[in-house]
Amino acid sequence: MSNRFSSVEEIVKFGFCMGCGLCAAPSLTQGKIEMSVDDLRRPRPKLHQPLSEHEERSIISICPGINVIADAKDRSGAAPDPVWGHVARLNLGYATDPAIRFRAATGGVMTALSMHLLRTGRVAKVLQVRPYPDQPLVAVPHVSTSPKEVLDASGSRYGPASPLTVVSQLLDEGEPFAAALKPCDIAGLRNLQRTEPRARDLIRFTMAMFCGTTPDLEPTLAFLDRSNVREEELVSYSWRGNGCPGPVRAETLDGRVAETTYNDLWLSAPFKAQFRCRICPDAVGELADIATGDCWPGGEPMGEDAGMNAIVAHTALGETVLAEAEAEAVLATHEYNLADLNAAQPHHVRLKQEVKDRLEAKYGAGSPRANFQGMRLDILSDQLSDEARAQVRAATIKRIESGATSETFEMPEVIKD
Repeated sequence: MSNRFSSVEEIVKFGFCMGCGLCAAPSLTQGKIEMSVDDLRRPRPKLHQPLSEHEERSIISICPGINVIADAKDRSGAAPDPVWGHVARLNLGYATDPAIRFRAATGGVMTALSMHLLRTGRVAKVLQVRPYPDQPLVAVPHVSTSPKEVLDASGSRYGPASPLTVVSQLLDEGEPFAAALKPCDIAGLRNLQRTEPRARDLIRFTMAMFCGTTPDLEPTLAFLDRSNVREEELVSYSWRGNGCPGPVRAETLDGRVAETTYNDLWLSAPFKAQFRCRICPDAVGELADIATGDCWPGGEPMGEDAGMNAIVAHTALGETVLAEAEAEAVLATHEYNLADLNAAQPHHVRLKQEVKDRLEAKYGAGSPRANFQGMRLDILSDQLSDEARAQVRAATIKRIESGATSETFEMPEVIKD
C-alpha cells in the first residue's frame, strides 16, 4: 500500500472523511460525486461515475480530512502557541445587542461578526449552516445575504453537515463572501485557496467555532424518546441557545414542547463521534481569521450565565475586523489570557496532545499518512507522559481492531464490476 492516500475511497475507508462536502463541489468533479448519509446519518461521498486521474488528484490535494496545513511562523516571525496556533489577539467578548447575545449560542460573537461583515459591505454573502425546513435535526448549507438571514440561521448544530458542497456555486456567482463554519470546513477553504485564484479573491473572511467534535445523534434521539416525541413530529429543535448555554428544546407540530438542560443531554447517553474528530489537528480553528467558543472554567457550564465567548484573532485581518466591531459597538470585549483559555478548554488541550499518538497507531496498522503540516504535533505529544501516550495508542489500536475507524465506501456499479 502507498504511504500516501491515492483515492477518495481510501479517505473514507480509513476513517479520515468528516463529510464536509468539498469533494462534491461541481467544479471539482463535474457532478460525479454527491453526498449521501450512511447508517449513522453521517454524510459521505457517493460516486455516480468513475473519477478521472486529474479529478482524483485534485480531491486528494485539497481534502481537509487529510490535509491541514498551518504556517510555521506569523508575520512577525513569532512561533505559534502549541495548542492555539498564531494568536494575534485574545479576548473575552459578547454581542452588544442583547437579542443576538441571548438567541445565539453563548455570547453570539460569530453571529454578530457575520452580520457586521454584511452590514459594512466587506462581503456580500455569508456561508453558514441552518436546519433543513422539514427536518430540524438535519443541518444544510445556507448562504445569507442580509443580517436578518444570519440571525434567522443562527444557533449551534450538534450534528453532521456538508456546507462546502455549495462552494462552486459561490465562486461562480463572483461575489465576495465569508464563511462561518467548523474548523475542518475552514481547512478545506484554505486548501482551495492555495490552488484556486477565485477562492483567494472571493473568500474574504473566515470564522470557526471551537469544535467539540461532530457527535452522532444518539443523545438527541434518546432525549426525544424519553420525551415521547418522534422525530417526524418535530417543527423545531435547538441543542442550546436562548441563554448560556440555554435549554435543549424540541417543539412538535401540535405545539408540544420538551426541554432538558445542556448538561443532561450530553450525560444521559453515550457520546459518539466519527473517528476523524479524534485525530483532528485543528479542532480550535487556528486556520480561521477568527475563532471563538465557550469559555466556561473547567470546560463545562455550571448552570446558566450571562454568555461570553473566547475570541482568538489568528490573522491581521482578524485583528482588523475585531477592532472594527469594537469601534462600532457590535462587540464588547475584555482582556483574557492563554492560561485561562487552556483552563476553559481542557478537552481541546488534551485532544491536541493525543493526536500524534492516535495517528501513529493508525499508520502502524496500515493506514496511508495524512498531510498535517505546521500543527506542532510532536511538541504537543511530548507534553504527555510515556504512560499516557501508551494508553492513547492502545485505545486507538483497540478501535482499529474493532473496526471503529473504517467505513463502507459507496462506489458506482461500473467500478464494482
